[in-house]
Amino acid sequence: MHVPFQLLGREYYQTPFGERYLVLAPLVVHPLSASLKRILSPKASRRLTSVLSVTGYTAAISVALHYFTHRVAPADPSPPIYSVGPSELDYEYVKYALQEWPWRSWLAYIGLTAIVAWHAAEGMAIVWNTWLRPRLGGMPGTKRSRTTWALAAGVLPVAAGLLSMWKEPLMIFASHADRFKAAFSKNPLYWY
Repeated sequence: MHVPFQLLGREYYQTPFGERYLVLAPLVVHPLSASLKRILSPKASRRLTSVLSVTGYTAAISVALHYFTHRVAPADPSPPIYSVGPSELDYEYVKYALQEWPWRSWLAYIGLTAIVAWHAAEGMAIVWNTWLRPRLGGMPGTKRSRTTWALAAGVLPVAAGLLSMWKEPLMIFASHADRFKAAFSKNPLYWY
């Protein structure tokens, strides 16, 4: 049984306006501005190998692969996919991946969540130290404890949701399963 609040965000981000301006625009603007800042700034503010940079580049690649797997590949109009539309891309699509390729899917979903949470924790620390520290003082706790809490707060709810979906039986027709498999198979992670 799905947790009711899992569906609340979908009505905002899976609309033509929401997906374009609330999801895709920030996902393009953020790494683009970071890259331009690195290229155009006379002095780099941090090393290319800093945790923030490495997690940022890793997150950009992971998010791009996730978007390809969950939006671009299913939209392919050619057979056998036949454009799995947004209305058909509910949690059954994710559940199918979790049950067909359990280890790879768990690793991919948890890895994506962990890398984004880690990048966010590093970025929040920089924002805090740059803008809020003069007024509010240093961030409480050590850097390691803050990172651990950010990862736990970001990853545990997602892992709980994935576990909930993984335990449920698939509720799709065989024809949909074939279409889902073909869509997932466009990503090399799901070739075997």
